[in-house]
Amino acid sequence: MTDEKFRLVHSRGFSWYNFYQPASGEVDFLKKKFPFLHHLDLETCLATKTQRPKIEINPKYTFFVLHFPYLNKKGEEIKVAELDVFLTEKALITLSHEGFPFINSTFAGAAASIKKADNLLAQGPERLLFKLIRRGITRLSSLLDEIGLKVDEIDDMLFAGEERKLVGQIFQLRRDIIILKTSITPHIGIFTRLEQSTSPENKMAEYWGSITDNLGRLADRVENYRELIVGLSSTMESYLTYRTNEIIKILTIFSVILLPLTFITGLYGMNLASLPLANYSWSFGLIAFGMICLVVGMILFFRKKRWL
Repeated sequence: MTDEKFRLVHSRGFSWYNFYQPASGEVDFLKKKFPFLHHLDLETCLATKTQRPKIEINPKYTFFVLHFPYLNKKGEEIKVAELDVFLTEKALITLSHEGFPFINSTFAGAAASIKKADNLLAQGPERLLFKLIRRGITRLSSLLDEIGLKVDEIDDMLFAGEERKLVGQIFQLRRDIIILKTSITPHIGIFTRLEQSTSPENKMAEYWGSITDNLGRLADRVENYRELIVGLSSTMESYLTYRTNEIIKILTIFSVILLPLTFITGLYGMNLASLPLANYSWSFGLIAFGMICLVVGMILFFRKKRWL
């Protein structure tokens, strides 16, 4: 059954409470319903600022702060949403200030169908939490696939003359990869600890171990993407430096060629009668021919030195 006021799904003696943007009213309800929950853990759920991922194992419950990266509405950058979880023997409590489609859709399906609620809660709240986290990991894997496509796209565009556009994309992608790394890595320790604290008779240790393995593989993928994007960034920086040096070299050669020509034209632009060849009608042609010979000679010299 479902209770819309407290966002409750109940079946077979087990309950799932799912709160979106919890306020003091929801926290007061949880204090009365579950008096053994520590008030500091409940206050953590009210904080809109993202907390660090953690696990707190208490005698009567386990408290999780989990991070799930997601693409913003424009699909341009990765954000991190926090999910707070209380796991008790008979109930699972999830609280979030961000929308989690994979949680909300699962809850809505269980609330609308007694059969789905029975299937979700038949094996207890711990197995339900495992299913939710596994679905979150599936979404995270799809997100990493998109990151991989972006890395391949940058690799293909690296020498296509779109360096200005790529600079912003590379910096954005490096930021996204750092966010993914800092979001995934702490959870490996969380679920390793949960696996070690779960009794073998419970049979959940194997399930938490699979979560740890999946997160480890995702962390390895993120590290591979990080190395790739760092390598591409270094390659692009070297390429841009080479192009800049080539441009500076060409401009320097032009400056060196024009320097003596500027001196000669400036010298004969003083209109002094005592300048050599100033009183001859053919002096302009001779000086122009000399300037052309000077330019050709300098170009040949630069080509011989392989500077041009």
